[in-house]
Amino acid sequence: MSSTAAPPVAKSISDVTEEIVKNATTGYEPGSYQYMAVEKMTRLSIYAFTEPWEFLLNLLLVLTPLMAVAAFCAYRLSKSSHKKGKKSAARPNSTSSSSSGKPERQMPPRAAKKSKKDN
Repeated sequence: MSSTAAPPVAKSISDVTEEIVKNATTGYEPGSYQYMAVEKMTRLSIYAFTEPWEFLLNLLLVLTPLMAVAAFCAYRLSKSSHKKGKKSAARPNSTSSSSSGKPERQMPPRAAKKSKKDN
């Protein structure tokens, strides 16, 4: 006697996605921040696995302008620090020359001490 089992039904990607999200979010209270974070990360992971080229293209479109801004800011910062280095090197250091390249801190002039005779 053989029992005939029903053949497995092919599920759509959205059904599988919902099942995976449901399994991933068990143990979290619906509506909590943890639940929402796990749900979003699970959906993002599924999107990255199912559509890798589209995911990489979107990632590239988002990150390229940010990297360009970071490169521009780094360039400006190096340019301003280079200018500061030239200004401090042009200023004569009358106290002593230091080998570290850092300008020595100059002490403010002291007030003249009054002698007992001046009182």
